[in-house]
Amino acid sequence: MAKVITQISGTPANDAERKAIGLLRDRLPDTWMLFHNFELRQGKEVFEIDLAIMSPHAVYLVDVKGTRGLIDVYGSKWYSEGRQPFHSPLAKLRNHAKVLAAIIRDSNPGLTELRKAHVQAVVLLTADDAILIDPAGIDAPDVTDLKHCITYLSDKKRIPHHRLDNIQRHHAQIFKAITGKAKPKSAAKVFRDWQVEEKLGGDDHYTEYRAKHTLLGKTGGLARLRVYQTDPYQDEAARKDEFKKISNAYRAVAHMPTHANILAVKDLFVSDEEDSVVLVTEDLPGQALRQHIKKSSLALTFDQKLQIMRNVLTALDHAHKHEVIHRNLTPDAIVVTKGGHARITGFDFARVGKNRTSTIADQIVEDIDKKYRAPEMVKDESASFTKEASIASDLYSVGLIFYELITGEQAFENVDQMMEADGKFPLRPSEVKTDLPQGFDVWLQKFCEFDPEDRHTSAAVARKELDAVILPEAKAGLAEDLSSDPATAMPEDMTTLQRDDVLDDRFRVQEKLGSGGFGVVYKVFDSFGDVVRVIKLITRDRRSVYERLRREYKTLTQLPEHPHVVKVIWADRFNDKKQTPYIVFEYVKGLDVSDLMDAEALSLNDAVQIIIQAAKGLVHLHKNGVYHQDMKPSNLLWTDKGVRIIDFNVAVSEKDDVKGGGGTRRYLPPDYDLSVEPSTEDRIDRDLYALGITFYECLTACRCLSLCGIDPAAKKTAKGY
Repeated sequence: MAKVITQISGTPANDAERKAIGLLRDRLPDTWMLFHNFELRQGKEVFEIDLAIMSPHAVYLVDVKGTRGLIDVYGSKWYSEGRQPFHSPLAKLRNHAKVLAAIIRDSNPGLTELRKAHVQAVVLLTADDAILIDPAGIDAPDVTDLKHCITYLSDKKRIPHHRLDNIQRHHAQIFKAITGKAKPKSAAKVFRDWQVEEKLGGDDHYTEYRAKHTLLGKTGGLARLRVYQTDPYQDEAARKDEFKKISNAYRAVAHMPTHANILAVKDLFVSDEEDSVVLVTEDLPGQALRQHIKKSSLALTFDQKLQIMRNVLTALDHAHKHEVIHRNLTPDAIVVTKGGHARITGFDFARVGKNRTSTIADQIVEDIDKKYRAPEMVKDESASFTKEASIASDLYSVGLIFYELITGEQAFENVDQMMEADGKFPLRPSEVKTDLPQGFDVWLQKFCEFDPEDRHTSAAVARKELDAVILPEAKAGLAEDLSSDPATAMPEDMTTLQRDDVLDDRFRVQEKLGSGGFGVVYKVFDSFGDVVRVIKLITRDRRSVYERLRREYKTLTQLPEHPHVVKVIWADRFNDKKQTPYIVFEYVKGLDVSDLMDAEALSLNDAVQIIIQAAKGLVHLHKNGVYHQDMKPSNLLWTDKGVRIIDFNVAVSEKDDVKGGGGTRRYLPPDYDLSVEPSTEDRIDRDLYALGITFYECLTACRCLSLCGIDPAAKKTAKGY
């Protein structure tokens, strides 16, 4: 049994680390030593170490990873199954190994043999199904798993020939060197409200973590933290300037209106110790687009590729309208969710507005993937990166990504070939994929014209021209001026739209589904997704219509999917004169329960099933801290697959600081006080009371309240649903 050195060992951060430490302690010989969960200090820098192992022949620095499933290695990044890519953990770990080797060497300069002590970086995978696939063989030699780790660590043949293969006589000195520079890590690394669950990887500028909210736990969803190290010993002015440079792009992304196809930024702050800047984003489930291009098992259909292209162009147009230039668009910066929707991520290098100096671009320009850069950004490296980045350069990158998405091959072998060809594709896309629509080659080449002024003028224009190529009915509109203001073509009265009216050159009205106190609802055909949707236009409200939309959208997007709750797709504003907000839902064919009641079309069994399924939907809402507050027959949709709860106009969540107003009066409990802030119990009680009224109405096809009962104590007996 190996000896665990407790004087510098902290508490394991997660189950993967506990599992690894326990196995190694029990199975390694007693001449070996383990140090775990400690911080190694050299000067002002602090290095986090999961595990160090002192063996008779080497010192191993081990990064423990609980990542599950297939892990593909391409270049400097790891692509784990179903998650965004992250920088290889070995990049930082190898640097830590060099630092530890220097600490050991400098601990006794007179003992020259210490310079030959080998310190090896190793990643240990603990999940039973974890498999690393590394075609280039860059990381694989330094990765092992629980089944093979004892053999791996015991193999002296891995020691380089110029290093010692027996360091036992130096153990005392190495022990002293490590313990003199290390101290235990705390039980869990916390950055303000975020507790680290797993260290992912990083580079010389930052470290990435997966974390949970300290108050909400995993029920609040996991987040990605990117922690940039700063110098806490600078004067206040220098520290503020450093923070401004790091945060400039993120501030704008965070305050840019949310968009369904752009990764959300949750927070940005300086750590309590003032030694780091922490960026908090969604931990988005999905695969990087590069995976779909490279792996045959993740291959996409042509329709799916079209949807991704439309999503990317829509997102990019949204960013550009808010003066955000991405500057590093690659297949890694686009994540495809399980539903097939694309979201742009990786705004690390973004430029916001016209200010070209207040960013960290000059420090990180080496990290940009040059294969996807526009010609004007290649000519003069950092100067071009800060000065030449534009909408046109983003569109050039998108063109190269789309070429690779469609053909499976890169457009150019290297930057030199691209420059020599003046941006013209050596092989047209249709020469690789012969079944492409006529006009597709011309459309795609326009992204990559050598001169910026010859490219598409905007992502919105490119998106419209794509529809003109793909959709036959759109070709008649090619003659129109695509750069004109779409507001001029929008209907004046959004409440009286007719069949075949078109909104934003995208949504074609099929029929009006209804209207209410906040707006009007239409069934539409979405030409971008080639799918029928439901669109709700917010045309009036006692408060700000946009705030009403924002709250409803936020409430719905925070909910996990459920078969008895309607699914929201996205939300935005139209570019009409009134800037009409809208929210888009999945279209589910069904009938309004109140219409079924009016037609006396419900049987007793129907009524029972409606209420049982609506109750299950309420259980889901309440479990996730959301309260509908307007349960009634007209807000239940009866479909082939059961009931869906719809219309969240007055819904609230646990985080909302609102009083109990809104909703339909006759479904409110008689004891419900609208003048005070309701408690959680009051909100649950309100939904249950309304459900009881709804059940009565379904049974009797009338709106009589006399049998529902108004005793709060009696109502509480129904909470078992």
